[in-house]
Amino acid sequence: MGETSPATFKGFTLAPFQRQAAQALDTGHNVLVAAPTGAGKTLVAEYAIHLAMQEGKRVIYTAPIKALSNQKFRDFREDPEIEDAGLMTGDVTLRPEAKVLVMTTEILRNTLFENPEKLHDVGAVIFDEIHYLDDRERGSVWEETLLFLPHPVTVVGLSATISNLEQFASWLGEVRQRPVEVVEETRRPVPLKNFLYHPAVGTFQPKRLKSVRKQFAARKKDRKLKRRNDGPLIREIRERECIPVLYFCFSRKLCEIKAKKTARRPMLKPAQRKKVAEIWAQGKLEFGFEDASGPMRALKDMVHQGVAAHHAGMLPLHKEMVERLFTSGLLVFLYTTETFALGINMPARTVVFDSLAKFDGVEFDWMRTRDFLQMAGRAGRQGMDKEGIVYSVLEFDDVFDAPLRRILDGTAEPVTSRFGLDYGALVHLHGVAGKDGALEAWERSFAAFQARDHSPRREKDRRKKMRKLVGRRMTFLENLGYIRGEREVLPRGHTATGL
Repeated sequence: MGETSPATFKGFTLAPFQRQAAQALDTGHNVLVAAPTGAGKTLVAEYAIHLAMQEGKRVIYTAPIKALSNQKFRDFREDPEIEDAGLMTGDVTLRPEAKVLVMTTEILRNTLFENPEKLHDVGAVIFDEIHYLDDRERGSVWEETLLFLPHPVTVVGLSATISNLEQFASWLGEVRQRPVEVVEETRRPVPLKNFLYHPAVGTFQPKRLKSVRKQFAARKKDRKLKRRNDGPLIREIRERECIPVLYFCFSRKLCEIKAKKTARRPMLKPAQRKKVAEIWAQGKLEFGFEDASGPMRALKDMVHQGVAAHHAGMLPLHKEMVERLFTSGLLVFLYTTETFALGINMPARTVVFDSLAKFDGVEFDWMRTRDFLQMAGRAGRQGMDKEGIVYSVLEFDDVFDAPLRRILDGTAEPVTSRFGLDYGALVHLHGVAGKDGALEAWERSFAAFQARDHSPRREKDRRKKMRKLVGRRMTFLENLGYIRGEREVLPRGHTATGL
């Protein structure tokens, strides 16, 4: 591994999966790493950065959310071996010429299409949370980026556990025209212990679910069983000192409501409140905000109780102060949305799920196993906790209907391509690649790879049908005034792609 012993890097003894990834990078391979939350995927990314910088190349680190981008920027800036770090999130641009540039995947995709010359000296791109490729709304951005990124650029993909890892890696190797090393770690560094909670029975282990169902079935008309009351659970967590706690809610408003309710009682000791005051004063001096009234006063009062909310709708300043206090161990309960589980290095002793059903962009449905595992994986701090505690709050109907065995113990779902050929996608692809390029992008996509037929004849027929479909749709768009010529997108087309 370069000038470093194969067994160590940055003073850390590498786990077998980290060593496997580093050796693959040394041989010029792309790498796809799938491991549980907290297992140490980031060290693989740092090794890729180390190799690229040794060769005088720049590195781009992409993340799906701004909070993760901000954290990685801070981490790299404080790393004495990097220091020269930049950030581009849409809201903020800092040192875009830096050796290590952190950005959202959308910005990288747009740069590829609009200013590709800016990437001439990039040696590696790290895709954190690369399984985001199957996100309903944004997944195609990851796929387009992987398709159009210059082939000499090394790709490092960091992923949660997925069931079709080999299929994904096979496609990646094909479109990147370079071998892909699949590195998979299944062991969690801190084991998890799952509990269920309903106010009528308190906390109980999943193996008791059958008896609880029988008990509830005999009392289906009892209204008490249908009342929501999380108070006993909050008290139990405090009494057992299973803190700090990440309490996942799938609504920004609910995060704030529950945080305000919990903050009615102080959670901190006097010495801890003093430390909160010190960090708050330091932040006030650094950012120059006012806290005599308004939102910052409300946040100040809440965090001095050891409680806060964190979600994408908060002001960046609010999130910054909450993150500083949480990483300092001064927040006992943090109510947050699922974005907090996406790579942000802020583990807790305990994780609570307010619900096992969430809105998936189209409808409310039970959580995917992969999402549950990623969020639950925030429980248990390596080197501090023997086990992570996970509570899933159930309502009356959940006791009977929730697919608990699948959610808690099932196999993580496969990654599915979101690359499509709807009219909006075709307008976009026409502008960046032209008609022939759009068709070529589809044929190289993960969607086409997953749909590929083992019969050469059927595969040839399928491709022929897709070419006709794309041709008809492109002609339709041109006749309606959305596109023109080889790569021109008309005003109407820009409006359509911006919707």
